[in-house]
Amino acid sequence: GFLTYKHYSMMVPLMLIFLMASLAGTGLSGEIERGTIEISLACPVSRLSIFLGLYFGGLVMLIIFTIFAVLPIFPLAGIYNTAVVSNYHFLVGVMSLFFGWAVFSLSMLVS
Repeated sequence: GFLTYKHYSMMVPLMLIFLMASLAGTGLSGEIERGTIEISLACPVSRLSIFLGLYFGGLVMLIIFTIFAVLPIFPLAGIYNTAVVSNYHFLVGVMSLFFGWAVFSLSMLVS
């Protein structure tokens, strides 16, 4: 029980760091490197709306990742007859959202 929680709570932040950093790194700077940003800039859309679109798209990806990282714990625990503390997983989900948001925001700032 405790050992699996320890590994789970260690792996989720690591996966969040890699996912959010790679998503932010390939977002705006990836479009600049591939030369596809010129197409977006040629349209009558402001630079702020392009940035906010990429930013909120990354946050949607973060929410989807968090849902798929936290919710499957309950059916898997039922399959393996393991007791689950739902408050702990809810807390891990909320903390994952905030931690991923911070990592994504800092990565977008750096990129």
